[in-house]
Amino acid sequence: MSPQDVELIVRRVLEGGVSLNGWSYGLVVLLSSLAALCGSFFGAYVGEKAKHLATKEDFKDLLDQQKKTTAATEEVRTLVADKAWLRQQIWVEKRKLYSETLQAFTDVHRAADGMAEANHLSKMPEHQEFTKMFEEQVEAHSAN
Repeated sequence: MSPQDVELIVRRVLEGGVSLNGWSYGLVVLLSSLAALCGSFFGAYVGEKAKHLATKEDFKDLLDQQKKTTAATEEVRTLVADKAWLRQQIWVEKRKLYSETLQAFTDVHRAADGMAEANHLSKMPEHQEFTKMFEEQVEAHSAN
């Protein structure tokens, strides 16, 4: 079939028009309605499926994001707990050191008091007499 033949057929159809009987028009309307109904049903179905798919993808993204957020939260919680434990241990060691330092100062103070008391006693006449007697006893014992 040549292009001239196709052009001739198209001109005859356009000039004469297409005539259909009543059943044909009814069938065309019925098929068109059925096609529109199927198109709207499948369009809604595909749209709903697309929504579910998008929601599923969003859910996966949100779940991944929540997992990352939870992991970060746990990491921060662990760091805070570690720092608190470390501060507590430092405080325990400081307390121990302060206690030992205070005990050392107390011991030094008592020793100083004892030395002052001994110095004070050594200046008393009774002490001097006792010291003299003790030295005599040591000399006598050494001589034997």
